[in-house]
Amino acid sequence: MAGLALLIAASITIGFHIIFPAAFGCYIAWLLFQQYERGREILQFAQRMEFSYLGGSLPPTFPLHLTSSSRAHSIDNTVIGNRGKKVLVLFDCRMGHGKTSYWRGVLAVRGQHQGFGVAQYGPDLSTEQVDDWTVVYGSKRLLSLGEIEELVAEM
Repeated sequence: MAGLALLIAASITIGFHIIFPAAFGCYIAWLLFQQYERGREILQFAQRMEFSYLGGSLPPTFPLHLTSSSRAHSIDNTVIGNRGKKVLVLFDCRMGHGKTSYWRGVLAVRGQHQGFGVAQYGPDLSTEQVDDWTVVYGSKRLLSLGEIEELVAEM
């Protein structure tokens, strides 16, 4: 009987040492795939709108240090473009550290003094004025492509 209990305990331990790393590896692969898909989606949007995809850098004219996203420690999927006399900057940024960190989607327009109309009033979208920029961002989340397209249509 003791031998059977030892065999079961060994099987459980071996199973845990195989299943847990495999599940963790699958989770990491899923996160990387999501990040890849987001980048591809934003790149296709930029090409469709004839905007420029900058990747992980912001244009020097954008005053990130004056926005509520000033503590971002990672920038990704940056897009810049012009519509008439207005300049658009779109980017994803990582806020916070460790378990409390999250990705935030930010869309900023220079010269959009009247705001974004109805599109800015999503359930958790926030808007702020910084110098001559109007900045819209999701609360602890990325902006969906549909939201981005709606906001750009309001320009």
